[in-house]
Amino acid sequence: IYGEIQIASGGMTPLVYIVGFVAISFTAMSYMRMSKRFPIAGSVYSYVQRGINPHVGFMAGWLILLDYVFVPSLLLVMVANWGVALVPGSPWYLWVVVFVVFNTFVNIRGISMTKGVDWVIFVVEILAVIAFIAIGTTFVLGGGGAGELTLDPIYQPGKVDLHFIATAVSIACLSFLGFDGMSTLAEETVKPEKTIGKGIIIALCIMVVVFVAQTYVAALIQPDVSQVDAEMGFFDAALLAGGPVLQKVLLVVNIVAVGIANIMNAQLASSRLLYSMGRDGVIPRIFGKVHPKFRTPWIASIALGCVSLIL
Repeated sequence: IYGEIQIASGGMTPLVYIVGFVAISFTAMSYMRMSKRFPIAGSVYSYVQRGINPHVGFMAGWLILLDYVFVPSLLLVMVANWGVALVPGSPWYLWVVVFVVFNTFVNIRGISMTKGVDWVIFVVEILAVIAFIAIGTTFVLGGGGAGELTLDPIYQPGKVDLHFIATAVSIACLSFLGFDGMSTLAEETVKPEKTIGKGIIIALCIMVVVFVAQTYVAALIQPDVSQVDAEMGFFDAALLAGGPVLQKVLLVVNIVAVGIANIMNAQLASSRLLYSMGRDGVIPRIFGKVHPKFRTPWIASIALGCVSLIL
């Protein structure tokens, strides 16, 4: 979503992510405190249900469930768009079906397989980011784009006001969604009262560093906001700095990262939320069933895969 933020912020995407990080860090610290007090699978649902009132918790559970259910659908649309851009003429729905089936299978198999897939994709992502930053910086210092390392992507006097912050940050916060999903894995984590909170804060800090670094370089590569495409802005910057090869590599990495890691973890979190609500009997108890071999909420995982596919 770099292109959309770059246009909405007038070229100051890194600043948007810094402000977004400050705002959402309060949410992260709240999760850290609550996961220490209630180290159980339901996340927000369990926190509110036990901390305030079961009826309010029920509403909180449905609200966070809407987030977890609709985010995979949004990500699938992005993956389908990138897939068609990567392989022109390929049917967009095929990309959706493949990723839904694969992610549902991995979620049913259990957290060990999920963890292994996550680590592989994480390493690939970080290497891709490092390559983009190195190639992009070389391009700029060689006279391309802005031609120098400036502070324009971070701050431009007279252009930052409450309207700027409200418009741009509301879009950027979409990038931060997901760190909260860790709290749903409390019952599958060693010493969750300690590790869940630390994991959330560490993940958020890594995210803001990566977001600011890569969007700063992208903004320098293509400083003219009027030339930025809302959907393919980041990949256009890659094309300018590193040619078609870098653009294709980043497209592939994004398809794999979003199509597998992001969607898989969103489905993972939402299936645990459904499991917790089903176990408590506030939704049909069938969602609280655990697979006899893999010890995962398999009914909830399949149901969520079907919902994502339909949406």
